[in-house]
Amino acid sequence: MSNPVEPLKSSVVRFYHANGNVVGAGFLIAERYVLTCAHVVAAALTLPENTEAAPEQSVQIDFPLLASGQTVEASVVFWIPVSQTKSAEDLAVLRLLEKPPDPTKFASLIAAPSHWEHQLAIFGFPQGHDRGIWATGIFRGPNDKGWIQFDSLMSEDRPVEKGFSGSPIWDKTLNAVVGMAVAAEKRREAVNSAFMIPKNLLRNPLNYIRQQTFLDILQDHKASPRNWVQQAYGLCRSPNAITPVQQDFPKIVDELANAAAGAEQEEDKLVQFAAALVLELEAKQMEHLKVPKELLHQWGCRYAKDFEAAKTAMQALRIKRKGQKIEPQKPMLLVNIQEDASRASLSVEAWVMLDPEKYDAKTLQGSHRLLFAAEDGEQPHLSEQNVS
Repeated sequence: MSNPVEPLKSSVVRFYHANGNVVGAGFLIAERYVLTCAHVVAAALTLPENTEAAPEQSVQIDFPLLASGQTVEASVVFWIPVSQTKSAEDLAVLRLLEKPPDPTKFASLIAAPSHWEHQLAIFGFPQGHDRGIWATGIFRGPNDKGWIQFDSLMSEDRPVEKGFSGSPIWDKTLNAVVGMAVAAEKRREAVNSAFMIPKNLLRNPLNYIRQQTFLDILQDHKASPRNWVQQAYGLCRSPNAITPVQQDFPKIVDELANAAAGAEQEEDKLVQFAAALVLELEAKQMEHLKVPKELLHQWGCRYAKDFEAAKTAMQALRIKRKGQKIEPQKPMLLVNIQEDASRASLSVEAWVMLDPEKYDAKTLQGSHRLLFAAEDGEQPHLSEQNVS
């Protein structure tokens, strides 16, 4: 049977109220980012569970299985409050305002088609257990929200109750973190059931973290968006894009994160951007940007299906774009004006030649005739006063 202690001990987080009481759990999900339930943060700040706006106050947390008592301040950066009507609810992401203790490691979530009857382990802080306690159980099926029910085995397991919310849940069959504890059965004391939010329902906070960690790499190292970043950005933008070219990091990252990859492309635009940036840095060999190159490569390996393949594809596109020759053109307009005495007017014919060197006067190849609209079936013409 797998042992979840090692994978979880450096990611599990404990939340404190200002009075020092422990109110719940969370877990490090990326560099400096903690995922938990919104109601855990609300409890830490003495706010109603359904507080709509993201709290501005910071909270105190620590890593109990790694550095107990060494508190770190964190602020809310993503917020979906408790709701009785919305399917996505009770989610919060916090960013650590200082470096976490070493050697913290963030938990990696995986998705599974089914968890039915898989055994699980969870570490939380129910009343009377501020130092934390382990519980085990067994997964059942989803409810109408998609939350996965899990039960304590009455004869041997501790029930999951208030204080476990926000904890990562370890699937012993899959040997991985598969979701976050969100709620326990409150109405029936004899029933030891609780619920987990699986990875597929954590899509919004995980996408936020994915995008924000990418942005952090660029902003933390003060890379200029006007040179190598812009070159990589131009490589990833669609040639037919009608949106304005962005000039700052947040807008560039937001545009690419929300752009479709394309039917023939394996990776999305943000992964392609990471690959293009790594290629630019490798080509320019800028030592002062060695760290972001390594971090971008790590980010790409984490979020891409195959980051090396993405780099190969972007390199091929780079070569293709550089090999395309744009020949300067000197377009000309050829106009034939004839006088029509009977109408006291001038009739006009015109042709546009995009490249006069390729124009054949005999066949008129290499030109585009301009057609003038006619009214009432008349031959199109221009009056004398309109011709200059």
